[in-house]
Amino acid sequence: MLTKHFSFKKNLYLLVGILSLSGHVSYVAAQIKIGSNPTVIGENLHLEVEAVTGNKTVIQKENGNMGVGTSAPGNKLEIKSDGVNQSGLRFTNLTNVSPTTAGAAILGVNASGDVVVTEGTAPRQFLAVARTANSQGVATGVDIIPDGVIKTNNTIPYNTATGVANLTVGKTYLITANLHCAQFNNTFGTFGSILFGVVNAADNQPLDISAKAELFGHYNPGTGSSGSIQMVFTATAGTESIKLRALQIVAGDGASEGQATIRNDLFSGFTVTEL
Repeated sequence: MLTKHFSFKKNLYLLVGILSLSGHVSYVAAQIKIGSNPTVIGENLHLEVEAVTGNKTVIQKENGNMGVGTSAPGNKLEIKSDGVNQSGLRFTNLTNVSPTTAGAAILGVNASGDVVVTEGTAPRQFLAVARTANSQGVATGVDIIPDGVIKTNNTIPYNTATGVANLTVGKTYLITANLHCAQFNNTFGTFGSILFGVVNAADNQPLDISAKAELFGHYNPGTGSSGSIQMVFTATAGTESIKLRALQIVAGDGASEGQATIRNDLFSGFTVTEL
């Protein structure tokens, strides 16, 4: 039994010694070679995988850099493609039809081929919405809902059912709102004036107390007036969701609550432009 055990250990040591001398295994360098030319590996490499075409994927000893198609990677990952002006890199689930990311930087390559953030900037956020499908009757404390997106570069999410636009925290915007209003119905004096503003969707408070507009109506049914608001606003956490709201509507008698119609045949809505 002891003889068999000794013989096994002796044969194991002999096998390891042979492999070490042949270059298949190196205890000191801890080198591994897979694929073509299994006995040849670069001195400065821990791992080398070589295809029959000669293309190699390697990991360097001193810095752990990985090279695909090159034995001397100059960065944490370097890819040498099969041809000039080809990246050799593919993202299967990230393509030209994938949605953009708001606030993302644009990447490019420098003279060495390193991926860097370019001097260019991501497209400025923009959104223009308006009442389009039909008119909307509103009273004091009712949200004004532009139900159509007129123009956008898909950088500001907008809900056409609620009229809420979601801005990016930390970015500054120019917000312009316009309303065209008319009498709510044929009842004399239902619309004397309307005060509207851009509010925080979370608590219905005006973003800027000074940025409100008052429109004055006419006593004749079907007539009305228009007004606009313009303000510069920096979105912060808790104030990044905005909407339009009728803050107060007074009837033609100047005393009682009134109602008004937000027209859809003329522009009634708002635009948001990142500065």
